[in-house]
Amino acid sequence: MVPNPIFTVTSMGIDINGKAVQIAKALEESINLLTTGYFKGYHTDMDWEKEEGDAYPHSVYGASCSEVEADCLTGAHKLLRTDIDMDAAFSMNPALGIGQIEREFIQAMRSYTIEELKYFPEGVLYSQSPDDYKIPTVTDIPEELCVTLVHFRNPTVI
Repeated sequence: MVPNPIFTVTSMGIDINGKAVQIAKALEESINLLTTGYFKGYHTDMDWEKEEGDAYPHSVYGASCSEVEADCLTGAHKLLRTDIDMDAAFSMNPALGIGQIEREFIQAMRSYTIEELKYFPEGVLYSQSPDDYKIPTVTDIPEELCVTLVHFRNPTVI
């Protein structure tokens, strides 16, 4: 593992730590690599002073569709089924990738349907205490959550 690695959003953990795993395997097999490498991070157009730009230039492509039962009078809703197809290139561990996708879907669903974010007029979030954090329960997630990994081989990533 790379010490103090970056977060694993959109499989960055695989991109960064995957090479470390390959190197460890080579060393285990007594293959002399005769080089040293460092991860400098991604070049971004992010302006941290203005809080503008793209901080994470790592894209994952996919499509999803949800079947939702909604009560137009009360706003009550139930997620019946969600299908997600994601381009996983070549996944080292498909089960891990599917788990990440399911977790991120549920986290995004929570953000848009369960939490009520409140902002000051200046745009600063003020509902950010642990009391405001709503954890989805089994009744909040879709009855059927189907994730399919599409394997489009991209030679520039692991």
